[in-house]
Amino acid sequence: MSALPQQDIGKLIALTVCAGFFGVFFVIPLRKYYIVHQKLTFPTPAATAYTIRSLHSGKAGAIAARKKALGLLYTFSIVFVFKVMTGYAPGV
Repeated sequence: MSALPQQDIGKLIALTVCAGFFGVFFVIPLRKYYIVHQKLTFPTPAATAYTIRSLHSGKAGAIAARKKALGLLYTFSIVFVFKVMTGYAPGV
C-alpha cells in the first residue's frame, strides 16, 4: 500500500468487491445449513425477544426498564448538546 489512498483506489475497489463476493456467496450456504437444516434459531429475533421479556417481567422489571430508558434519554441528550456545542465552539 502506498502513502496516499488516491494511489490505491484500484486495490481498495478490488478488496471491496472481493469482500462482497465472499459475503454473499459463503453466507447463503452457511445460513441454509445452520439455520434451515440444523433448525437453529436466528439470533436477532431471539435476542430481541429475550431483551423485551426481561425488561417487562413484573413490576420490578417495569421499574428497571423505566430507569434504563431515562438513563438512555439523559445520556443521548447530553451527548447531543455536547456535539452541537463542539461544532459551534471548537475546543470545548
